[in-house]
Amino acid sequence: MTRAELGRLLQESIRRDCPGSGGIPAAALPDSVSTRPATRQGADELPGKIRARRVAPRRSGRNAATPAIHLVDERDPLRFRIALADAVAADDGRPVFIADPSWGERERAQFAALAAQPSLPLVARASSPWTAPGVADVPPPCPAIMGKDAHATSRAGSPCHSGWLCIPTGGSSGNLKLARHDGQTLAAAVDGFCRHFGVGRVNAVGLLPLHHISGLMAWMRCALTGGVYRHANWKRIERGEERPAPGDNVAANAATFLSLVPTQLQRLLDNADESALAWLRGFRAVFIGGGPSWPALVEAGAAARLPLAFSYGMTETAAMVAALTPEEFAAGGRGAGRPMPHARIDLMADGGGGNRIAIRSASLFHGYWPGWRAVASATGVQSSGFGVQGAGFGAQGGRETGDVASSGNPEPETLNSELARSAPWETGDAGSFDTAGSLHVSGRRDALIITGGEKVNPQEVEAALRATGFFPDDVAVIGVPDPGWGEAVVACYPADDSFPPVDAAAVRAALTGKLAPFKYPRRYVAVTPWPRSAQGKLNREALRRHAAGEAA
Repeated sequence: MTRAELGRLLQESIRRDCPGSGGIPAAALPDSVSTRPATRQGADELPGKIRARRVAPRRSGRNAATPAIHLVDERDPLRFRIALADAVAADDGRPVFIADPSWGERERAQFAALAAQPSLPLVARASSPWTAPGVADVPPPCPAIMGKDAHATSRAGSPCHSGWLCIPTGGSSGNLKLARHDGQTLAAAVDGFCRHFGVGRVNAVGLLPLHHISGLMAWMRCALTGGVYRHANWKRIERGEERPAPGDNVAANAATFLSLVPTQLQRLLDNADESALAWLRGFRAVFIGGGPSWPALVEAGAAARLPLAFSYGMTETAAMVAALTPEEFAAGGRGAGRPMPHARIDLMADGGGGNRIAIRSASLFHGYWPGWRAVASATGVQSSGFGVQGAGFGAQGGRETGDVASSGNPEPETLNSELARSAPWETGDAGSFDTAGSLHVSGRRDALIITGGEKVNPQEVEAALRATGFFPDDVAVIGVPDPGWGEAVVACYPADDSFPPVDAAAVRAALTGKLAPFKYPRRYVAVTPWPRSAQGKLNREALRRHAAGEAA
């Protein structure tokens, strides 16, 4: 899908959504989203404040000049959509940068430093993975989503044609990066989503910020399939003041989806509001992502008969590459689900008895601005999952490094030879597949705490702490430098006047028999403000700085 095609679809989506969902008459919309066709306009010609801003050209070397950039940093959801749609539709060779309006000085300084760098030259890249026809088990990519030529390779040679959309990501590290996407990667993600869930038209109620990949892709799925996107206010929903209808779904093969972060789901369940639960049951699926879900929350959702869909993905993959369907969840399935049709997930042996997750996908980013992701052959595959409906790739069973596990389905190489041969991108996450082929993510490999020579998984300790009942809102376990132990296990929680400081002795007693003693937190630190973003990402580096400062 070309940039111009994507821009046109985004503009059409705004015209389609606003009169019915936002209460804004078409006549009140800026001219940039009126009925006129998209043009190759410059940023200075975009309407008023609702526009993608232009940065003056920068020079690199003696005579070279990099193109100006489009900057989209609107806080209002509609203004954001208009600015992004116009910047994409301009198709003028300038890359598009998305910014988070809530950033502080530190993040904005990082962003400015990155955006000021000219794009590095584009090296030879793998061609489009959509090249292996004739496999009945894998539906072909949909031209309506992927573009006029679903099998065509993206044009290359400059950021104008490849990797022109830069989406911010920081994960749990707090170090800002800009993942490079384009029409092809976004369209591949939408195409894989539709085939995985068996829908042709996607409608969505948006609660997550549009500058985050989860919120952005909710809109993209609607725009690329002709569906309706309705942005809603989380605070009003939490208070019971707003319940956007899940959608009429009158069109054939249409379905409406909702995305929540774990904390949002927990609050709706804690409110014990039957109307909220009935509202959630009206969706085709309620995606839970943005952060790890604790076991008690998962089982509470099952007990409430909610159509939950746990997933795995990130900015670099244009959101989810694995997803558990609501039907699988209701039948007792757990984990992040099977890989989706546009992705393959490999488990790479790390030499220490564990497996790290690596991804090959048509939706995989092109690299971090200003560079490009390397493309090379894969080695060290322990086991893998490939996105086929009903496939069981990934069942572990003592396979030697280099072998690909399967369960009688067509080999991944025959399903999509170029995708299977492309280089896997290592995520830094540790994981495994269960016997049903569902991916289970056990946490960041680089988040392991080494204390006194023992390895501690923070997620395991966090789950045990939540189960004690002493942490009604949130808790995070981190490792901080310690002269005697190398690292000390520290539990951080939001400071809240509504309940007293944590009683360390009482928590320790509650943990007895639940965890090995070396995993017990040595300190409990109340933190304000709590550094968790609206999309559920916790800035653990900020917690480490806070905890280390208290210990100093």
